[in-house]
Amino acid sequence: MRFFLSSIRIKLTLWFGLALLAILTLYSFGLFFFMRENLIGEVDRKLWEDVESVQETLQDLPDSSAGLDFSKYKDSSAHDVRDRWILEIWTSDQNKKLFSVPNKIESPIGSPAPSECEVRRGSPRDFRSEDGLNLRTLCSKVEFGDRTAFVRVARSSERALAELRELLFMILIAAPICIGIALIGGYLLARKSLAPVIDMTEQAEKITADRLSERLQIPNPNDELGRLATTFNRTFERLEKSFKQMKQFTSDASHELRTPLTAIRTMGEVILRENRNPEEYKEIVSSILEEADELRHLIDSLLTLSRADAGQTQINKKKENLSEVVSEILDHFEVLSEEKDQIIVRTLESDFFANVDRSAFRQAVINLVVNAIKYSPNNSVIKVRTYLKESFACIEVKDDGPGISPEHHSKIFERFYRIDSGRSRDVGGTGLGLAIAKWAVEAHGGNIKLVSEAGKGSAFTIELPIGV
Repeated sequence: MRFFLSSIRIKLTLWFGLALLAILTLYSFGLFFFMRENLIGEVDRKLWEDVESVQETLQDLPDSSAGLDFSKYKDSSAHDVRDRWILEIWTSDQNKKLFSVPNKIESPIGSPAPSECEVRRGSPRDFRSEDGLNLRTLCSKVEFGDRTAFVRVARSSERALAELRELLFMILIAAPICIGIALIGGYLLARKSLAPVIDMTEQAEKITADRLSERLQIPNPNDELGRLATTFNRTFERLEKSFKQMKQFTSDASHELRTPLTAIRTMGEVILRENRNPEEYKEIVSSILEEADELRHLIDSLLTLSRADAGQTQINKKKENLSEVVSEILDHFEVLSEEKDQIIVRTLESDFFANVDRSAFRQAVINLVVNAIKYSPNNSVIKVRTYLKESFACIEVKDDGPGISPEHHSKIFERFYRIDSGRSRDVGGTGLGLAIAKWAVEAHGGNIKLVSEAGKGSAFTIELPIGV
């Protein structure tokens, strides 16, 4: 039963049926009471016409004391009880009946109650005679000459009630039929409408980690289901790209980790092969420490990116003088540039503030400066400047290195991406520096840009929003 009610088709059908039932119920009640008011109102209208007709007859008598002449009213009853009509005139004290049609001593509807005729113009009332006939009665006070009397008329409401019963019977018969037809039609409509969803479900179940290149078929991309399928396809596309990146990342990380581990193992085996003098041991251990340091640097970089991907890295911004931070970094790495006879030219604004996380900002700038020193030739110039551009604080690092061809610009910030893997390995590095720099800048709501051509050097620019 739970599975049955969990079906969207069943839910749509039931909701459609309930909505239709509510609409039909309101419509039926409205129609019934509208017809009742019209049919009963027609009977009441005739009662008022009877009272007015009698009142005109009484007013036309020349001598009110001579008696009452009702010769125009015949003493006859309707053959059909549904057309029964009764007219009675009572004295003002309601104790004596002066006239009646049909002409009977006893009133077929009894003496009028004191409350029934206590006003000049009463309201029609429902009455049920002794023989079970439904009537509508009306009593009104009339004056003629110096006399006062009460006119009471009654008409059968059987025809009106019979029509109402027929209407109610038709509603009770037609409503279930209409609801049944609507439920069947609603179920078929829901089934047809949801058929593309079933097809998409079956197609999606076939898409696994090994088949992420497949996509859902979209018969109509403009309707709601088509847009949903398009969204799914975009999600599959992102998943496929993420899986490829993850596989590539795992492969590259394994390769990068294997290189220093292999070097450490090789040098350890060399030490154990034969006895060596202290200077040789010192040289080999120094090489092992260098590889271990490279391995530690790689692991730290991987952990930094891993925490960033998991959202575990907190960015705590506060107002910092960016020129001072950049100057401290350059002071620290000038020794490294002097080893290659490189000159770092600084053009730093004096008052250059922005809200940044000092540690993350330093990581981004350090990676750019280190790359510029590594890839620039000896006796070259590295230019570092800070400046304002609209609402952004900009830090530019420009080198005279080999430059980067345009086809590599979109991939240069990817993890482990190298333009020339052999050359990169010779100069050191893990291929993660620019990826970390990009993450650090984007975590501040900024962006990092590259302007470069092969053989003409590279210029990396960090843009950070001032007011954030």
